[in-house]
Amino acid sequence: MKTKIILRIISVAVLLSVFASEVSQNSASAVPSKKRIVAAYVSARPKISPDPNYVTHINFAFGKVKRDTYDGVTIWGTKRLREIVALKEQNPNLKVILSIGGWGAGGFSEMASSDSTRNSFIEDCVRKCDEYNLDGIDIDWEFPGSSASGIKSSLEDKDNFTLLMKGLREALGKKRILSFASNASGKHANWKDVIKYLDYVNVMCYDMGRPPFHNAALYKSDMVRFSTEDAIEAHISKGIPAKKIVLGIPFYGHGNKKLKVNDYVGFRELPNFDQYEHKWDSTAMVPYIVNKKGEMLVTYDDEESIRLKCEYAINRGLLGVMYWEFSYDDSDQTLTKLSYETTKNSKKTSRKK
Repeated sequence: MKTKIILRIISVAVLLSVFASEVSQNSASAVPSKKRIVAAYVSARPKISPDPNYVTHINFAFGKVKRDTYDGVTIWGTKRLREIVALKEQNPNLKVILSIGGWGAGGFSEMASSDSTRNSFIEDCVRKCDEYNLDGIDIDWEFPGSSASGIKSSLEDKDNFTLLMKGLREALGKKRILSFASNASGKHANWKDVIKYLDYVNVMCYDMGRPPFHNAALYKSDMVRFSTEDAIEAHISKGIPAKKIVLGIPFYGHGNKKLKVNDYVGFRELPNFDQYEHKWDSTAMVPYIVNKKGEMLVTYDDEESIRLKCEYAINRGLLGVMYWEFSYDDSDQTLTKLSYETTKNSKKTSRKK
């Protein structure tokens, strides 16, 4: 027991040293608290909604590129979208954005490949903003130049993506938001050409591993293939200013399918695993669950790991955090409130345990 306590104390000491270094490097470019973003992705299916006082932005998922014609946007769940927009009555500062795309959502390559369909799509995006009182568009094309999700792609996708962002920026104007959901590697855009058109980039720092590897580790360990820090540095190295990066956090984990655990395990489902041992990777700064044989059953995030990621975002000078997906939170909206309170209200550069 004493050994575990000593190891945890050492872990915290190392973490505080890292945070202090990050603050020293980034204090001049720190984003003021009032400008920090805490964005929730909310899908059409769940009937529950986030407390509007604990988010700054809601990305409604998803709109889709019109099938066959590729010249517009189809929204599934318009009634639900109107319910989300109505949350502005409780928080007039809330921004509601239509996220278009998602994993396996096709039509982007076809739409962006010609001036005609691309311009028609852009015009429809503006119409949707007007019709539903939306504050902007989030493009979730996963991912330009890649067919990994089973969608069509081409060698011209990156260049056409730049044209799409340019056209959307011009059509939406300066007051509406334009963002892009980028995967952890940051390899799917010509960032030097694109970033000037975007208000910010939502970096999806999750799905970076499945058991026996961590889903969304903050730092590298021997159980990590790619970390949150790797993802953020990959984007900054491509010329994206830290103040235009929003760090993505998962409200879910991945189960070990070989051990007959569901692939997706929401935070609200964690009590189902109380009979197993919950462990902490003091290098990666994330928890995980093992069986009696020591095999990883679930890789997930909890209050502690999410608090550390929010603090990392502040100390690294990022614009804020976002999370996928709100409905994975528990009924008390524990992670929703924690993400907001830490990101918006914390003025500390390190955290005590």
